[in-house]
Amino acid sequence: MAGLALNLPTFKSWANSEIMQIIVTFLLMAAFLSAYGQTWTLMVQAVSGAYNLAHPGANQNLLYEPFSFDQTYISTTLIGCEKTVYRTLYTVNFYYRLVGRFNTEPLGADPIGGWSTGIYTSFFEYIAGHVNYLLLMNYVQVRFLSLIKYAMPLLLEAGLVLRVFPFTRGAGGLLIAVGLGFYCVYPVSLALLMTFLPAPSSSFCTDFSPPPLLDLSDGGVVQTSGDVQQVALNLQGNQNSVGSLRAQIESFLPVFYLQGMFLPLVAFTVTITFIRQTGSLFGADLAEIGRGLIKLL
Repeated sequence: MAGLALNLPTFKSWANSEIMQIIVTFLLMAAFLSAYGQTWTLMVQAVSGAYNLAHPGANQNLLYEPFSFDQTYISTTLIGCEKTVYRTLYTVNFYYRLVGRFNTEPLGADPIGGWSTGIYTSFFEYIAGHVNYLLLMNYVQVRFLSLIKYAMPLLLEAGLVLRVFPFTRGAGGLLIAVGLGFYCVYPVSLALLMTFLPAPSSSFCTDFSPPPLLDLSDGGVVQTSGDVQQVALNLQGNQNSVGSLRAQIESFLPVFYLQGMFLPLVAFTVTITFIRQTGSLFGADLAEIGRGLIKLL
C-alpha cells in the first residue's frame, strides 16, 4: 500500500515478496501437517496389529493419536512387563538370599545355602539392575513425549511469528523445522519402529511369575530353623522352574533394550535428519545461525 501511494516500485516489490514468503510458509506447514495426518492414518492398521497382539481388546481410540499410542504402548507393554519381571526377580532372589545367610550347605546330593546361593543371587541382582535402567529410560521417554506434545505447537507458533520479519527469518525457519520434526516425525517414526520390533505378547508377562512355593504373596513367615530348612527344600525342588525363569529372562533383556533405548535413538536420529534437510526449505541458514550464536557468546 505504501509503495503504491508513494510510487516506489522497489518498496512495492519488496512488500510483495514478503507477503509471498508468508503465504508460502503457511502453505508448506499445511502440506507437512496434512502429510503427517495421512501418514498416521495409513499406519493405523500396522500399529494396531502390533498393539492388539500385546493387548487384545485395547482402546482403539488411542490409535488415532500417535502421542497417546506411543505413551500407552510404552507404559503398558514395556513398563508393565518390566515391573512384572522385577517383582519376580525380587521374590525369587529373596529366598535365595535368605537361605544363603544360613549354613545349610549339604541337603542331600545338592548344596543349597551358603556359598551356593551366590550363583543365583548374583545373576538375579545383575538383571534387576538392568531392569532398573530400562524402567528409568522408559519413564523418561513417556515424559519426553508429553513435553514435545505440548511444547512443539508453541515452537511452531513462535517460528511463524519470527519467520515474518526479515531479520529473524532464519531463526523462525529453524524453529518451524524443529517443531515439525518433533511434533510430526518423532512420534510417528517411533510408533513405526516399535511395530517392526514388537515386544513379547501379554502372555509373556502374565505367565512370568515365581514358582508357587516361592511366592511372597502367600504370606509365609520364616521364624524358626525348621522354616529355613523348608525354604531350602522348596528351592531345591524348584530348580527346574528357576532355570526356566532364567531362560525367559535371557530372552527378555535384549528385546527390551532394543525397545527402550535403541529405537528411541533411531527415531531421534531420523528427526534430526529431517530438521537438517527441511531447515533450508523454511529459510533457516543453520551455519549463519551458528556463527551468530558464537559471536553473541
